[in-house]
Formats: sequence, structure tokens, C-alpha cells
Amino acid sequence: MLLVLRRVLLFLAMVVLALAMIGLVLYGLVAAGLGTLVPLFLLMTLVYAWLADTYLRYRHARQQELLHVLATTTGIGLPLPAALRAYLHDRPKAWFYRFNVGMLLHIFVAPFYYFIWHKNRSFDTRIGRLADNIESGQKLSEALRETPALASADTRIAAVVGEESGQLAKSLRATSRPQFNSAWFELIPRLTYPLILLGAISLIVGYLLVYIIPRIQRIFLDFKQKTPDVLRWLVDGASWFVHFAWLLIPGLAVLLAIAILPCFSSRVRWYLPLVGRLYRWEIQGIVLRGLSQFIAVNRPATDALSLLAERTDLPAVVRDQLGRATRRVGRGEPLAPSLHAVGLLPGSMVPLVVTSERLNSLATTLAELGELQAGRAIRFARRASMILSILGILAVGGIVCFVVLAVFYPLVVLIGGQTP
Repeated sequence: MLLVLRRVLLFLAMVVLALAMIGLVLYGLVAAGLGTLVPLFLLMTLVYAWLADTYLRYRHARQQELLHVLATTTGIGLPLPAALRAYLHDRPKAWFYRFNVGMLLHIFVAPFYYFIWHKNRSFDTRIGRLADNIESGQKLSEALRETPALASADTRIAAVVGEESGQLAKSLRATSRPQFNSAWFELIPRLTYPLILLGAISLIVGYLLVYIIPRIQRIFLDFKQKTPDVLRWLVDGASWFVHFAWLLIPGLAVLLAIAILPCFSSRVRWYLPLVGRLYRWEIQGIVLRGLSQFIAVNRPATDALSLLAERTDLPAVVRDQLGRATRRVGRGEPLAPSLHAVGLLPGSMVPLVVTSERLNSLATTLAELGELQAGRAIRFARRASMILSILGILAVGGIVCFVVLAVFYPLVVLIGGQTP
């Protein structure tokens, strides 16, 4: 589940930016008198959103498929290049399949995109390159590092740890567990659904304010009746929003900066309140599982920590923390307090790790604690996403209720022939 939080934050930032751009384009179409193109534009937006979601899920599925091939092949001791080429041999290669892929990319991405870019950079082509690199003498971790699109950061770290500890198959199988890899596909829809609803409601409210509500106000003026308060509140709120609309762009820029900065800075993620806590749980699970595999083969703790800091694709702040822990253990300090001092082990788990060292069961304890911390991060992220999604839907529902009252209550007043 490494960097799941980064993916979610980055995707949310992209959704907010996309909604802002869609709003600007719709405003431009209406202002230019091309309102009839709005439905077509919205339809194309939905099509491209569906294509983006399909691409991300397809890429994730292919990475998982390749990970299962690597784990199974290393587990039974077969050569990896031959297994990868056999896997490629079973992939669809018919001209009809290539024609459909080419036409899809030609229409929805760019003209002749299949020949210009995709043909020599497809997933199958990269797998063939991976097999060639391994056959030429590279280790699996080195070959994956040269073709990073084939595997997630979790898989690349697991390959390094498995090769150094001699337990490559076990390390890869632990990474292929679906609850760690597919978590972000559960989080993103829950968090983006309220935003999409809010965007749709904003379009409807804008239409009502421009075309419907002025007519209702004119009817009340003709009947010489007072406009209901709820309708005036809606109009006043819309006027206030339009008056301060110039603040929308800098406000969105600040929100995007706040959302994007943790995506590209591991130090911000590490020290950011709440987000940093979740991120540290995730990192602690990875580090503890890696240490357990090294200690299981009687590697010294200093060697295990230094290997994790130097040979893996962990973020820079994590490598710095591992370096500090390595120096502490090298000076003779116990392992558990050293990991806790740099934020790689919760304080509540220190006594358990110290006891396991005395009972000579440190490897098993670290592995179980790593699974516990990784699962803790996933459970917290799922619960938080559910709560935020429910709160967002309730907020959007409140806005819809207010708009419905503001539009239909004046009609009820007119039909009843009396003012409130």
C-alpha cells in the first residue's frame, strides 16, 4: 500500500482542478452564446473520465498480473526470462485486437498515437524489455527499476528485500495481497463522489438563477407581493458569490497547493498533522516487514537497516530516518528504542519488540507488527473516507433541499394566494 495516500491526494487535486476547468469552459460557452454545446461538452467530459478510470484500473490489473507471475515463478524455481516470454506468448496479438486499440487511441487520445508512442511503450513491450534485462544478468530489482511502469513502489521494494534476504518469492507474495494494492480504488470514488455531485448541483443552480428565478421574481412583482425570504436568501447568496468570484481562482490555487505539496514532498507527508500519522503507519508496516525478513536469515540489524536505506525506493525522509536508526543501533542502542526514536515503531510496541528479542522471536514479531500497522492504516483510511463521503453527501443534500425550497415555495405561495 506504499504511497496510496499520495495517489489519493494527487487524484483529488486533479479532480478539483478538472471541476474548476470544466466550470470555466461552461461559463465561456454560455458567455459566447454557445449554450447548445454544453450537453455535448459534458458528455465528452464523462467519456474521458470513464476512459481515465478504465486506464488506471487496467494498469493496476496488469501490474498485479505480472506480480503474480513473478511470485509464482520464483516460488517454483523457474527462470524468470522464460516465464515472462511464455506469459507474453499468451497475450492477444491478433490484427483485429491491435486495430481496435489503435482506433481507440487515435480517436480519444491523439491521431496516430498508437504508432507514435504506444506501440513501442506498451505494457507487453516493457515486459519483453524486462525479460531481456534479466537474461543479460541484471537482478530483478534492477530490471524493475529500469522499467518502473511495470511495478508499483511496493513491488520494487519487495524485490530488493527478497533478493538481499534470499526470500524473494515470500516477499513478492506478501506484496500481492489485494487489500494493500486495491485500497486506493475504494478510497477515490468515495471522496470524489460528493465533489462530482456538488459540480452537477452547481450547474443546475446556475441555470435556475439565470433563467427561472428572474421570472418568478417578475411574477411576484406583477402581483405586487413580497418575495418570500427563502428566495431572497438564495438570490442574495448567489449575488455574494458572484461579487467575490474573483477570489475563486486564488482560493483554488491555494487548495491545490495544499493538496499537491504532500504528494511531491515526503517530508511534508511525514510531519503533516493527521495525514502524517496515517503515512507513518503505512511506512512502519513496510519497514517492519522488511526487517523481519532480514532478521529471519540472521542478518544483523545494522545491515538490515542500512540495506533498506540504500537499496530501496523508499521516500527520502524514510531513508533519512533509517540512516538515523542505523547510527543509533551501531552505537550500541537497542533496536526497539532506536526505531521508536525516529518514528518507525509506535511507542506501544516497544516493550513487545524488546521482549521478543529476549525470547529469540524477533523476526516473527516484526512481521506480525508490520502487518498490523499496514492493516491499521488501511482500516483508518477506509473509515475516514466513508465518514467524509457521508458528510459530503449530507452537505450536498442540504444545499439541494435549500434550493428546492427557494424555487418551489414561492410557487406554493402564489397558488395559495397568500404571502407567508
